Amino acid sequence: MTLLALFALIAAHYFAGSGLLHLFSIELKPVKHFSLSIICGVVLLSFIPFLLQLAFIPLSPGTLAAAIVLLCLLLNIRKLRQLRGKPFRISSFKLSSVKVYEIPFIIILAFIFFSAAWRSFYYPSNARDMLSGPEVLAHYAVKEHTIINSVFSVNLESTNNHLKPPFILGLQIIYKFFGFAVGSVWVSLISISFYIFLYQILKDRLHAVLAGTLILLFVALPEVYAYAYMMLFDYGNMALFFLGIYFMLQYFRSGKQNEIYFAAVLFGFSTFIRLETLVLIGMLLPMLWLYAYRNKVPFKRTFWQSASIVGISLLIYISWMNVFLKFYIPGLLELGSQVNPHLADLNPLFKRFSDMNSELLFGRLEEPLWAYFIKVFLIIIVLDLIITRKVSKESRSWWYALAVVYFGIPFLGYLLPLMDLTNTTKRALFKLMPVALMLMAHTGILTRLSAWLTRWELGESGADNNNAGKYVKPGGKLKAAKR
Repeated sequence: MTLLALFALIAAHYFAGSGLLHLFSIELKPVKHFSLSIICGVVLLSFIPFLLQLAFIPLSPGTLAAAIVLLCLLLNIRKLRQLRGKPFRISSFKLSSVKVYEIPFIIILAFIFFSAAWRSFYYPSNARDMLSGPEVLAHYAVKEHTIINSVFSVNLESTNNHLKPPFILGLQIIYKFFGFAVGSVWVSLISISFYIFLYQILKDRLHAVLAGTLILLFVALPEVYAYAYMMLFDYGNMALFFLGIYFMLQYFRSGKQNEIYFAAVLFGFSTFIRLETLVLIGMLLPMLWLYAYRNKVPFKRTFWQSASIVGISLLIYISWMNVFLKFYIPGLLELGSQVNPHLADLNPLFKRFSDMNSELLFGRLEEPLWAYFIKVFLIIIVLDLIITRKVSKESRSWWYALAVVYFGIPFLGYLLPLMDLTNTTKRALFKLMPVALMLMAHTGILTRLSAWLTRWELGESGADNNNAGKYVKPGGKLKAAKR
């Protein structure tokens, strides 16, 4: 019965996410489409208990199942109309597209993925933030059929974990109602799907051997991998924030408006997981404005794009902070008490920036947290600057995104004193890592090495120097590097 429920929930995640992608006309290859659909579907389903509670509808297996089915149908109406009268076809993944040299990487990743999936299924959450927040609320919500349950009759002045956004709370309620005592299976669904999506976009840019090496380097991040199966907000926040940046940059390349509006939705999802992400999203806007200026995009179009990026995230923020916490659970949170009252004093900002670098990124905690990822990143970047002596046009936007996270996280610590160094700031740095990974993939040195590997694979090692720095997909014609 549990296995059947798992398949039903995975199918619900897929159809909800796939419907969202179809609504925004996001066209991807089957593997990328499936993995991104699962990620989006997990977030979409997490809204359901929150929305039911807003409408004062009791939480039960029946109401949750009906709401999930209704959500999937609504998101797929457009697709169903387009398929009317046409034969039903399922996009297939061809095993022939997998090269022999990819198999070792796939085997290693499959073992790592299995370990993460088993841990998320078998082990209960022991994180302090969960046991005093979403986990206990979900436990009593299942018993009492409401999020506003007897947990709030206890004195909760010593913690604010019960006031954090309902992303995890909603998913725990759904999974517990459908027979999963631990509930956190969704954690590995997000992490595995994100790893697969990352690997696919790296393969679009680099030869599969280099893409596999980079993804293994990323998966081997000790602290990040721990949250690939441990239930907390930060892995999902990292994944959605990165995906928002990715589709924003895709818009810069293609000019397709559907991609920037889809990025706005992904940014909204990331804010639903961690509300302070709204500040970082606002800091990304100058990148959009610079693109609009250089490409002479009409002001009205840029205004609506900017409004969507900030507006969706702001709407989610207001729905939780100014509606639910204020009118449904009154008297539990004073926003003013969370913000630094001495903003004119910049010493805490410089102190947080210094501590972040000396302790977390380049100090005694560097290798325990990030293994050799940062060292490899710096070596590749320095070698690239020495050898190619330039920063590629495509990588400049990734550099800006890296700067937003690198400088934005200590700014958040200065703005919100509760965002401490060794817990919240440390986990916020997760968002830095996939951006750094894409920066490595866009370096000239790896692009040239990728082109050489492909020419060697095709028996074209003697190609002339005019083709240096270009990437050719195995079995295809030589062409400029693409995603």
